[in-house]
Amino acid sequence: RIGCEVEKHPDGSVMNVNAFDEYGYDGEDFIAFDTGTMQWKDKSPKAKETKMNWDTERNRNPYLQSYLNNCMDRISTFNA
Repeated sequence: RIGCEVEKHPDGSVMNVNAFDEYGYDGEDFIAFDTGTMQWKDKSPKAKETKMNWDTERNRNPYLQSYLNNCMDRISTFNA
């Protein structure tokens, strides 16, 4: 799943609570992107190789971080 969770204030503004890009495998958490470190966190021992591969994709991680950080702005346009 990819997206963000927001909290709507009484004045109609929204606050970004959590942005996420998470993947599961076989009913369990597998890997998730950490916007603070711009790296992937393996949630399962099976994800270690995937984490190493995805962390080396230097162009993808900044794009993904920007996408997640701008989630609140995109949602705000629909709640205006």
